Amino acid sequence: MNDESAETSRWSIRSLLGPALLGLAVLASLLAVLRNERAAESSSKIVIRFLHWQLEAGYRDAIDEAIRRYEQRNPNVHVIQMAVSDTVYDQFLNINLISGTAPDLAELGKGKFSSDDQYTVRFFLPLGTYIREPNPYNAGTPLEGVPWQDTFLDGMYGGYMWQLQDFYRIAPTIFITRLFYNKEIYQAATGSEEPPKTFGQLMEVGRKVRAWAKAQGRYVVPIVNVPTPNGRYDRETIAPFAVPFMGGIDELADEKLDGEITGTETYASYLRGEWNMRMPQLAAFYGMMRELSDLYEPGFLGMDRQTALFRFANEQALTFFTGSWDAKSIAKQCEGRFHVGVFQFPMPAPGEKYGAYVRGPATEATSAGWSGWGVYKGSAHPEVAIDFLRFLTSQPQNGPIMEIASWPPIVKDSPTSDQMKPFIPNPVGYYSKLEMGLTNPPHGNPDTVYFNELARFLQGEETLEQFATVYEAALRDPESGGDRIWAEEYAYRRQQARTEERLMSIQLLREALDPTATDAPAKFRRSLVVQVKENIGEDYRFRFETLRHKPIPRL
Repeated sequence: MNDESAETSRWSIRSLLGPALLGLAVLASLLAVLRNERAAESSSKIVIRFLHWQLEAGYRDAIDEAIRRYEQRNPNVHVIQMAVSDTVYDQFLNINLISGTAPDLAELGKGKFSSDDQYTVRFFLPLGTYIREPNPYNAGTPLEGVPWQDTFLDGMYGGYMWQLQDFYRIAPTIFITRLFYNKEIYQAATGSEEPPKTFGQLMEVGRKVRAWAKAQGRYVVPIVNVPTPNGRYDRETIAPFAVPFMGGIDELADEKLDGEITGTETYASYLRGEWNMRMPQLAAFYGMMRELSDLYEPGFLGMDRQTALFRFANEQALTFFTGSWDAKSIAKQCEGRFHVGVFQFPMPAPGEKYGAYVRGPATEATSAGWSGWGVYKGSAHPEVAIDFLRFLTSQPQNGPIMEIASWPPIVKDSPTSDQMKPFIPNPVGYYSKLEMGLTNPPHGNPDTVYFNELARFLQGEETLEQFATVYEAALRDPESGGDRIWAEEYAYRRQQARTEERLMSIQLLREALDPTATDAPAKFRRSLVVQVKENIGEDYRFRFETLRHKPIPRL
């Protein structure tokens, strides 16, 4: 066989590898489903099926332990855990929702049918009535008699769907980003055991690590990162870095005084000349982000999660920037090789470069619950499914069970080991920042241009001036820029006003016809407040035309 034929053969094998692995994942999921179905059919107990895509080390063990404890207290119930690969999760759940065979509990947020409002309200139960009742599994604790919602650190904020005006997810944990580091390499390279506490110290550590690795003839990068579902540098990843520099702009841009700078407020503030990317605060932020990128591996924007974990576990990286969801996987991969430490991302300190422009740290008090579960409307036993969620999120159980997964608990005052304490949210700091893409969730030309140009800037392919020029041109584009985004928001608010009117009618009917609908008056008042506040979206039109001195575009 000649070299060309051999290369063709190797390419053919590689091209088939991905589909083969996907096929194996699908087959494994189907086999698991068949086993669960047989178990459900043969059981004389109440069977609750629980579906999720979290395959990280420890999570399934944690759920198994929760099931074991729950079934001990409820011997007439059998809970079946169904773990499905995230590559096929949305297709698997969607098919079962359409066919009416969905599991009683399903993790929401992946796929159209478990994330879009129109499908969520169709397939999953609203939980507002249940969460206002006390959790019976908190009996004998300081949370006894407290409404279930108020026992959560985030007040169940992560499970609330604003357009539906109700709660649809119950989350067991809060995800927090941290820097994991190799204690042995850190000690050898820096001569210290104390992790860096300022950005200047972090940059110095990076230089020392590279010098040490070169002297040792080893390949070690200071930091490897891991992609998020929306990219390496999306809103969630950037926020802890951006807030310290942008927090001071809220006094100008936050027109509604609600502590959050929306996309239209960001655009309006830009048009008023209150900020631009060249101003000292923002130039300092982008300068810090550019220097931080120098600590990553070349080509870091193409880094995938498996490669990043491989680098860290094989001592080719000093630190691994990821979240609490990876804590157990990291511990398992590095066990017996080296000790792993955890620290928060350090910000520039007073007297350091960029330090003069830092207002304060970004608060983690607004961290919302993740990996939330919804209750399928077609469940034969919805009350039992909800009871299992109550058990899992009770004060005596949430901490110890999440400890098995190495995930931080979400219930107030849950028992927490020293291992989990680095992941407890830090409530100190600021919250607001500019919405540079103008939209959240992301869409539209300014958003696309901003994050594309940010990637080029961070990789050293263009200067801040070039970045700012391209981005500001996208903002001012008459066809697809900020005016268009504002007009879309206005149209959306008008449509939402009609939805609110329907919701108000529904709540009035529930209050009149259903004696058990004790939440109906509160929901009606909430919708009424939204209607009055938004004024059928006319506040968006008024603000636009006052600022732009022209009619808002009609879509």
